[in-house]
Amino acid sequence: MAVTILNLRALPSVRAFLGAVLLSLTLSACASESPSDSAEEGLPPHSPGVDPGAPGDGTLDAADALFGTDSGLLLEDDPDQSADPRRAHVIALIAPLTGPHSSAGQALLEGAQMALFDLGNSEAVLVPFDSEGTPMGAARAMTSALEAGAGLVVGPLLAQSVDAVRPLAVEAGIEVIAFSNSPDVAGPPIYLAGYTPPAQVARAIDHAISEGRTRIAVLAPQGAYGDAVLTAAQTVLAEYRTGQRLPPPDIAAAIEAGLYANPQGASATAPALAANLVPGLIPTGDAPPAPIDLARIAYYDPGAPDHSDVIQRFSDYQARRGALNRLRKDYEDKPDDPAAKATLKRLETLDTLGDPPFDAVLLASLSAQNLKILAAQLAYYDVDEPAVRLLGLQPWDGFGDLSGEPTLLGARYVATPDTYRQQFATRFSDIYGRLPSRLASLGYDVTAMGVSLAARGEEPARFTPEAITNQTGFLGAEGLFRFRADGLNERGLAVVEITREGPRTVDDAPQSFPDPVPEEPEFEGQMGEEPEAEPSFEEDPFADMPAS
Repeated sequence: MAVTILNLRALPSVRAFLGAVLLSLTLSACASESPSDSAEEGLPPHSPGVDPGAPGDGTLDAADALFGTDSGLLLEDDPDQSADPRRAHVIALIAPLTGPHSSAGQALLEGAQMALFDLGNSEAVLVPFDSEGTPMGAARAMTSALEAGAGLVVGPLLAQSVDAVRPLAVEAGIEVIAFSNSPDVAGPPIYLAGYTPPAQVARAIDHAISEGRTRIAVLAPQGAYGDAVLTAAQTVLAEYRTGQRLPPPDIAAAIEAGLYANPQGASATAPALAANLVPGLIPTGDAPPAPIDLARIAYYDPGAPDHSDVIQRFSDYQARRGALNRLRKDYEDKPDDPAAKATLKRLETLDTLGDPPFDAVLLASLSAQNLKILAAQLAYYDVDEPAVRLLGLQPWDGFGDLSGEPTLLGARYVATPDTYRQQFATRFSDIYGRLPSRLASLGYDVTAMGVSLAARGEEPARFTPEAITNQTGFLGAEGLFRFRADGLNERGLAVVEITREGPRTVDDAPQSFPDPVPEEPEFEGQMGEEPEAEPSFEEDPFADMPAS
């Protein structure tokens, strides 16, 4: 099936982007190898003294030089804008252009402006509105956007701001594509473009099971983000147990035969044991009849400098250490037995006896420092390769070069493919003179999708739920994506392994979505209620996201 390409293909010259229109092409026509992601800059700062609703310094000059003067971008202070007939296709960008999150808002604005430049659709108008980074500011911005005749709202960024604009969107009957990644705020007319945990968790667990790692553990930070990851893991593994998801045929056959050998050559381990009820550890109940299951769950304090106690309980370290000591004592009681002496010699190299009660750990982290500490302490307590694979989510992709961390070598994480992101980074650098942040590419993709919808169909059905949830999806700077009927998104995610030479893709991102978007998705488990004063979890991965 065809997918909409959001004008990210490398062209012979930059000027070729002028007046470009979207094409519906098959993804196979755009397949290419993914170069490594080497950008390291953070979010671009908001320039003091610059109108938050206008491009940053030099933007228009650079755009004029690259695309000519007729770029199609209309600014808020254009005196003729109110009379422009194109206002029926206004795309309103609501972002924190001032306040503590202004750098994030500026990145979104720059990516959105670039999308409008690239697509050159004369029927679309981009009008930015400042949310000030607060729910009240977002509500005011939404009111202004509706008064300006917006047909589609892109933004806001934070979950509490999304909640603030929801009643206004419902009353106006307008669709909103927000940048939040908190599943709690999803649901028509709100669609989330942020990197939400459910799709990432599903991709990571599916990959682990395809390796023959069927006993999944979750180690997550306390708070809303950890709750979201756990809920997603519970849902995915429940789908495996009930047959809604199926392992690869060879893995299914191995499970049926009672085999737990890893296809990559890792040593065989025993089936998962029931979790013990100990402080800091949530029991998963009796060992299930099916081998694929959630074997252990534990939360860690992301503000703590040491997680030794949690990890020891999580991995049954003391029990495995005790088993080794008992075995040593048995052989020490046989001083005249040469075989016993030889066995004792071999046991000197061990710290524990037996593997942990899982063979893969989904290690959720919003901080590179936390990730490094956790990986080092897991290895110290004998939770490491080859018996256990560490699995990561999208935030790992923003932690920079991890190849220098010995305890992370062999770990794998999910990430959007960098093929189109590299093309986007080059184009962005040509315009703004610096590398983009991940928020800039996100702003680009969502705005480009909106502009593409503005160029299709008959009035007034352009920004409809049916158009937004087009099951074939869109291909942008962050790769393949589509929106689901429940407001969440699905992305074509690759699996990347950390090696001494740097990140290496071991499982390519899909080039199409094989299944239709579910109309009535089902979820198991409930996320805990977070205090009103607690910030939404998306603030951490977005505010500190490095360049791409």
